[in-house]
Amino acid sequence: MALIRSDLVRAAPLWERSRSDRSYFVASVIAGMTWTYLRPSLPSRKATRPLVSAANAKVPRSLAGLAPLEYDDVSVRYEVDPEGRARLLRSVRQAAQHADVVVVTVHAHQGDADPANPPAFLRELARDAIGAGADAVAISGPHVLGPAELVHGRPVFYGLGDFIWSDLGGPLPAYFWSETRTVLGHDIDPATMTEAELVARLNEDGFADPWVFRAVQAELVIGPSGIDAVRVHPVDLGQAEPITRRGVPRVPAPAVAAEILERLASMSAGLGTAVDIVDGVGTIRST
Repeated sequence: MALIRSDLVRAAPLWERSRSDRSYFVASVIAGMTWTYLRPSLPSRKATRPLVSAANAKVPRSLAGLAPLEYDDVSVRYEVDPEGRARLLRSVRQAAQHADVVVVTVHAHQGDADPANPPAFLRELARDAIGAGADAVAISGPHVLGPAELVHGRPVFYGLGDFIWSDLGGPLPAYFWSETRTVLGHDIDPATMTEAELVARLNEDGFADPWVFRAVQAELVIGPSGIDAVRVHPVDLGQAEPITRRGVPRVPAPAVAAEILERLASMSAGLGTAVDIVDGVGTIRST
């Protein structure tokens, strides 16, 4: 098992290994892709920050120093910096030479607006990582499920969802209350509101989607020649549970488990990937 560390990938998954069948469970992915190596570009001009696509949009002068320009349509295409890509792929090759199993993880929010359709640069980067020797690639960032695909028999997960979610924590700093008040309104007041009540308001505002609390755990079965099987297990984080139990992964009710796996199968079909569902467990294969 290898931990890839580079300018693009900054941390590793949490793992649990089964002694009986050499299965590796991808329990959570915590990784990081730095903004330095993502270059959004506009028609005929380059920006250093991303823009939200819009029709008849005007680019403000304050945005990355660009003078006001008018476009009939504005879109953003992200590219990974060539130097950063080269260092990452070298790290993958080296890891493959020193480990039996190599998993690359990337944290990226560039596909948050449409998690079911991962951006082209992520798909290209994942394929390059597989080509350099990675046995699996897992993308984190969006708090919901994304599709999965197999590249030369090796899995790429474009969003496993959240495995653990905790709304419990220590005292929140003053700036957090102040910034939240700016967004949600002046009734956000630490003198009258508890932290649990603040968290509830934040969840209502940004995480009301029940799919934020539904995920999959990926299981990789490793054989002598590499990946023998890829299975996914549905996870429910208990959105409706009290704060003390919400966010703790659990086996979903059968109906919820079926919804999770069917959603993954539907999203993955467009990438030439099927999810065979048997007894509440999905097995990923190419179509």
